[in-house]
Amino acid sequence: MRKPHHHKPSPANGALVPSPAPGTELAIREDLIDKARDLGENALAPGTRREYAKAWKKFEAWCERHGRIPLPTGIDTLTAYIIWLESGQDKERSLAISYINVLIAAVKSAHRAKGYILDTKNPALERVWAGARRKIAARRTI
Repeated sequence: MRKPHHHKPSPANGALVPSPAPGTELAIREDLIDKARDLGENALAPGTRREYAKAWKKFEAWCERHGRIPLPTGIDTLTAYIIWLESGQDKERSLAISYINVLIAAVKSAHRAKGYILDTKNPALERVWAGARRKIAARRTI
């Protein structure tokens, strides 16, 4: 007895694209890749991109002066950077908490853009940053 013949969807029978062989996928169209790249590049506002670029340069310079690797960086390096920022960056006064948040976000964003994951929710890092915020806030209210 002959088995019934089942047709897979194909351009000739109404599907948009031919069905790939089992276990394979068709390549994503180049125009969709270009659109995804464009959308990704525009995920941040131009002002945010400029601030992150400046913040990243600041972090790279700090890493160079302190013999640390900026990309990919480790939690210990980011923690030391936060401590340096809190302690006044070798100056008399620390930066504002909100600006340090921008610096941290910029470092995280730079890592993400290059395919690295920087766990800014690391418990040790979060504890140091929480303590730094308290010290900065206490100094700024005086």
